[in-house]
Amino acid sequence: IRLRNSCSFSVWAAWTTDPGVSNPFSSGTELSADETFSLFVPRDWSGRFWGRTGCSWRQAPGSSTSRFICDTGDCGSGDISCSKRGTPPATIAQLNLPARYSVSLLEGYNLAISIAPRNSSCSWAGCKSGSDANSGCPKELAVVDKSNIGRVIACKSPCLGLNEDQYCCRGRYTCPLKCSPSQYARAFKAACPRSSTYPCEANTSSYSCLGASEIIATFCP
Repeated sequence: IRLRNSCSFSVWAAWTTDPGVSNPFSSGTELSADETFSLFVPRDWSGRFWGRTGCSWRQAPGSSTSRFICDTGDCGSGDISCSKRGTPPATIAQLNLPARYSVSLLEGYNLAISIAPRNSSCSWAGCKSGSDANSGCPKELAVVDKSNIGRVIACKSPCLGLNEDQYCCRGRYTCPLKCSPSQYARAFKAACPRSSTYPCEANTSSYSCLGASEIIATFCP
């Protein structure tokens, strides 16, 4: 897997192995603007990766030690490496090797991600080039930078932010016939057309590519 940061700012990539997978492989790394990082995983690996933003070593009030903390996607480890999943909202890329891959906004969005097999005619997944769902995030779902009032740094999914049955596809709003994409999900879909944007898409927006020698995941494609 090759991780590529095409953003104009640093991204701290993180990845964790899915529960129950026999070959646990989790960690994280900093990617400066235009930097790439090659990640070698078992051929049958299943897990997720995401980008963390606004990260730094910070001293907590009343503490004499510093912890590594991120404004979005923080995994709570206090370090650059992650051993558990990040805190929503964050854009999630999922791999189920050797063939399947997908991008999900069901836990919200913090930056654009795309996945594409290298040198292959297989489809790409995720967000389109130049997209930014944060720029159009409605106030009720927006996560704002505390140090820069008004700057949206992440956008909650409607289920996470509003916690209503019609957005979470639960109760009488069941998949697939009784739950349809909301205006919030449609806005996510405009930025990330090949991703899961509401719960009924969770199992229908993944892609498969047998025989790909390398998967390229790009932040800010």
